[in-house]
Amino acid sequence: KKHDTTVILTSHDMDEVEKLCDRIAFIKDGRIWVIGTSDELKRNSNQKTLEDVFLAITGEEFAENDND
Repeated sequence: KKHDTTVILTSHDMDEVEKLCDRIAFIKDGRIWVIGTSDELKRNSNQKTLEDVFLAITGEEFAENDND
């Protein structure tokens, strides 16, 4: 931030995203569906978590990592 540098982080871990990112964009099929801060995304979609925001906007479900 001190050097006005942008870093793009890709992750499916919404806890990580919320901790590390100032602005968040959900991308699906090569298109940005929504962009904003964590608080903006949750408030504007009336959701409590980023996972719920993603589901509400895209209709997708997160795949569970099942190593069984």
